[in-house]
Amino acid sequence: MHRRGQERTTFRDLAFLLSGVGIGSAIALLLAPTSGEDLRYQLGHGYRTTVKRIRRRAEELADRAEDFLDQARRLTNGGVRLLHTGRETLRRRA
Repeated sequence: MHRRGQERTTFRDLAFLLSGVGIGSAIALLLAPTSGEDLRYQLGHGYRTTVKRIRRRAEELADRAEDFLDQARRLTNGGVRLLHTGRETLRRRA
C-alpha cells in the first residue's frame, strides 16, 4: 500500500512539473516582446557589432603598441649615442 501512495505522489509531482513548464512557456510566448526571428536578428546584430568593436579596439591597441616600440627604439638609440659621447669625452679628458 505504501508503494502505491508513493507512485501517486511521483505521478502528481511529475504532472505539476509538466503543467508548470507548459504554463510558463505559454506565458513567455504571450509576453515575449519580439518574435523568434526578430530575436535571432538582434542577437546576430549584437554579436557582429561586438566583434567589430573588438577588432577596432585591437587595431587601435596594436597601433599604440607600435608607437610605443618606435619611441622606445628612438630613446634607446639616443641613449646609446649619449653613452658613446660620454665615453669619448672621458677618454679625451684622461
